[in-house]
Amino acid sequence: MKQLIKTEDFAIYDEVLDDVNYKNLWLHFQKENYCFVHHNGWAKVWRSTDGSPMKGPEYVLEKQPYEKYIDSLFNLFLEIAKHNKEILGDWDNLTIAPYLYPRNTKLNWHDDGRYAGAIIFYVHPYWASTWGGELMIAKTPKVQNAVTAPHLDHSFEDKFLETYGYGQYITCKPNRMVLTRNGIWHSVNRVDSDAGDHCRASFVGFFTKNN
Repeated sequence: MKQLIKTEDFAIYDEVLDDVNYKNLWLHFQKENYCFVHHNGWAKVWRSTDGSPMKGPEYVLEKQPYEKYIDSLFNLFLEIAKHNKEILGDWDNLTIAPYLYPRNTKLNWHDDGRYAGAIIFYVHPYWASTWGGELMIAKTPKVQNAVTAPHLDHSFEDKFLETYGYGQYITCKPNRMVLTRNGIWHSVNRVDSDAGDHCRASFVGFFTKNN
């Protein structure tokens, strides 16, 4: 594993696992049971035009051990957290779930305000430069929970994101891990139709806090 970059908002690690363990994780990822994120109604962090990504089961740190591959993944995420306390701050628990973004799906702008931070680990074996799916991070004023529930009305969000009107992007490179602090405005760029039947595949962890 090597740290590519670290800022006050995020840290990026590449070549996280060796080839054998990475292929094994990809195999376990595919064996999980998935359902569409809206299967119990509209999950409003996704806009009505964001398509229907899929989510697998959610694993919780305090319920360990699971006696399966996910225990090793928890250990990996915890190791990253230990070395990035200035990004995460205080947190109480960690949840991990696998996500699939097929072509024509995305995730709209949001700030993860209720979490201490988030971590993304890309597990697909290949990702082309024309397939989209980038993690987009906006430069914004430092405001916590700026929008509680935009849903259908995003006029405030439009104005807020135009305060500076620029940001950074991070590609979903295989075997890459990205840790982000809470409060940063970010989105997942739409997966292009060029991706065909390839899905943006990742484990997403959320560091939660009680207060």
